[in-house]
Amino acid sequence: MFRQINLKIWDETIIYNLRPTGDASNYKLILLFEVMATTLKIMLSKHRDKIALISVHGDPAIEIGKEEAGGQNVYVRQVGEALARLGWQVDMFTRKTAADQPEIVEHRRSCRTIRLIAGPQAFVERDRLFQHLPEFVEAFLTFQQQSSHSYALIHTNYWLSGWVGLTLKQRQPCKMLHTYHSLGAVKYQAVTTVPLIASTRLQVEKNCLEKADVVVATSPQEGEHMRSLVSGRGNINIIPCGTDIERFTPQDPKLARQTLNLSQDVPIVLYVGRFDRRKGIETLVRAAAEIRQTQDLRLFIAGGSRPGHKDGLERERIQNIAAELGLSDITTFPGRISQKTCRFITMQQMCALFPPTMNPLG
Repeated sequence: MFRQINLKIWDETIIYNLRPTGDASNYKLILLFEVMATTLKIMLSKHRDKIALISVHGDPAIEIGKEEAGGQNVYVRQVGEALARLGWQVDMFTRKTAADQPEIVEHRRSCRTIRLIAGPQAFVERDRLFQHLPEFVEAFLTFQQQSSHSYALIHTNYWLSGWVGLTLKQRQPCKMLHTYHSLGAVKYQAVTTVPLIASTRLQVEKNCLEKADVVVATSPQEGEHMRSLVSGRGNINIIPCGTDIERFTPQDPKLARQTLNLSQDVPIVLYVGRFDRRKGIETLVRAAAEIRQTQDLRLFIAGGSRPGHKDGLERERIQNIAAELGLSDITTFPGRISQKTCRFITMQQMCALFPPTMNPLG
């Protein structure tokens, strides 16, 4: 009779078959194998290079739905945790925006968010963050020195983090991977007022494409925009964003409607996202008014907001438009909704609309 010992190191499993002899020394041998396996796994993980994900304004540990906390925050968090599951040591660096925020948040073994002080410990709009980036770089280097860590690969997200990555690349040996999340060259074509930081952003985005080791485009369309609007140089790889298919999976739509106290036969149109003019929610509301002339429907506009802040003012504007169009009785503003509620709604919607005037997803 054999006792089987499976030693799993990352995705590799080594199987040992040991024949017990009744001798206690044999069981000591089995225990020794188990100890050796644990020790080897720890040694290998310690020697495996660390990865730094940098997302200056998009905190991976923050509550999703707050002002300027959306897709990028989710993207960075999911990439970091996925890399950790593959055996990498991942540190995700962002800016501390409140004095009471913990400096380090552990998400899982080998994956954590590290908040660096750069500028005031308060929310600062993205267009006003550039002046604080040198302080962010110094805080990053100080953390490396104090923790005796080094990062062979740095994955930067958005142009602000790209500037940080390019600066670090000049000061220490590392590979740099960059994801834009949005391109200034595209964005500024869709707005009426171009911010003062625009020329700086455009130059940084050009430098990222030409000097980073790899740039990730999340769709073929974004890759084409990079080539036609940013630079003909640089290494672009197309890696589409994914979906959590364990969380968003088909279930009984009737059960979902019962849970939400909805009629079984009224079509539902859903929007989930931040309240921001660039998201095109007004277009959605006006389209719903056109549809209602020939068909009954319910409109769900879900997303967090804070009264008096930019997102709160946009929500108020959208509510007023819905009222002017006579849609108040069919429109629900549930605020920030949980992932569970979002899953219920998506299971029985007529359609989920994505109305932004621009987006790198294609």
